[in-house]
Amino acid sequence: MLVPVQLEHRDCPTSKEIVYALLDPQSDTCFVKDSVLQKMGVDGEEVALEVNTMTGKTVSKSQVIRGFTIRDLSGSQKIELPPTYSKEDIPAERQLIPRRETTAEWTHLREVSRELPEYRPEAEIGILIGVNCSKALKPLEVVTGGDDEPWAIRTSLGWSVVGYMGEAEETDGQEDSACLFISTEAGPKRIQHYAFRVDDIVLVVDDERPRSEWPLARVVATHPSGDHLVRKVRVLLGGSEYERPVHRLVLLLRRDCT
Repeated sequence: MLVPVQLEHRDCPTSKEIVYALLDPQSDTCFVKDSVLQKMGVDGEEVALEVNTMTGKTVSKSQVIRGFTIRDLSGSQKIELPPTYSKEDIPAERQLIPRRETTAEWTHLREVSRELPEYRPEAEIGILIGVNCSKALKPLEVVTGGDDEPWAIRTSLGWSVVGYMGEAEETDGQEDSACLFISTEAGPKRIQHYAFRVDDIVLVVDDERPRSEWPLARVVATHPSGDHLVRKVRVLLGGSEYERPVHRLVLLLRRDCT
């Protein structure tokens, strides 16, 4: 989910930046893009950050920044962020930013389209907010559609739309996909990734389709292994149930947020 927010820092009260925030319930950490830090003139403590994703583990130099807050564009909602780590890039595609004109093409989302802010081409996808800032991710209202149709979620930061919205933007022939963070380690403390549970809402990975077209499904059963880790689940998709390994799923919404 992508929403525009105003990013502020307590040490630079006059430096404010409008960015798109990626609300990611699969991540357990908040990240800010390096270029946003440079624009705002904000520095943090240098750390060695280990990031675990679906494709493997990487260790890189990072900064941990304390004192960030975000506001919705109306300024009525203010959320203090937990310690936030710098990252060269935030893994999200701009075509997933909901826009009024494309959202209005879906009958069940026409009312939502009127509440969406104007698209800001100059604003970069500059921050990722994980489940350690649950207030920002908590759904306040949900508008669903039919099977495989996009659906909308309103959080305290405003409305966002999840799912395939229309024709993909033209590219140079290279397919891009985003692999979102699931756990991080900075120093001796390790943060474990989230285990799938019944009633979680997930995206089902489909190698034949771009990520924006992956179908939505709901977890209806889990199958813990002998070591008590869940590596396979049963999902309800389009009225039928299928067994899927967890590495072929992307957590979209936790059951305790529904």
